[in-house]
Amino acid sequence: MTRRAFDLAEPRPLRVLLVDDGARRVALIRDELTRQGHEVVGVIDSALVIHECVTRLAPDVVIVDSESPSRDTLEHIATLASSSPRPVVVFAEDDSDAPLQQAMRAGVSAYVVAGLQTDRRHSPGVAFVTGHGSGRNGACEPDWQALARSGLTMVIYMGVGRLASLVAGLEAGGLAADTPAAVVSAACTPRQRHVFCTLGALVAATDQARLPSPAIVIIGHVVKLAREWALATAAEHPNWTARQATG
Repeated sequence: MTRRAFDLAEPRPLRVLLVDDGARRVALIRDELTRQGHEVVGVIDSALVIHECVTRLAPDVVIVDSESPSRDTLEHIATLASSSPRPVVVFAEDDSDAPLQQAMRAGVSAYVVAGLQTDRRHSPGVAFVTGHGSGRNGACEPDWQALARSGLTMVIYMGVGRLASLVAGLEAGGLAADTPAAVVSAACTPRQRHVFCTLGALVAATDQARLPSPAIVIIGHVVKLAREWALATAAEHPNWTARQATG
């Protein structure tokens, strides 16, 4: 994961549970999350204990590091989605369509291909950001312009209520309006709905779809890997789509 010299200014650190599913890069992820000010509450190497650890440690998000998610891991993620739903992010090296679709059906919120490599085409890394500001005069506001210049995939939590300001900040920092983006509401639950669009259309699309919180915002070219992106660009309204999640 590429290190960048800017301040992410988190108003509330995320509590993260890491799952080593065979790629053996969790130390790299843990170090980067710690550098960004987040708290890694646990690191496990077996999917069998995901549910137990989520119940005991109460993470805000689960991150799975994998070459390609195993069947056992996806089965346990699916169980987690129905019993203790929360965002699940998978880092993978396998960019084929089948594992991505299997992960989405299991309830994975974001599937990032090659997101930990500096020499791959999708992204030099990933930044996990809490989207709400706090403090006087925005003292704890994330530096959206610095993030825009970083080239990182952005996974933003608690940002829907301030979507217009964060989009404005990213565009002011030079992030192109046609950058792929997505909002996933009630991720990993039967109520999941989502919007796939471009950064410039994100506010209008989310408002029109009336997506409620909790929701996760994903901005970056990895969004184009999702099947829903192809459906969005082929739709009658080519800039966005909002759909109820299906099995």
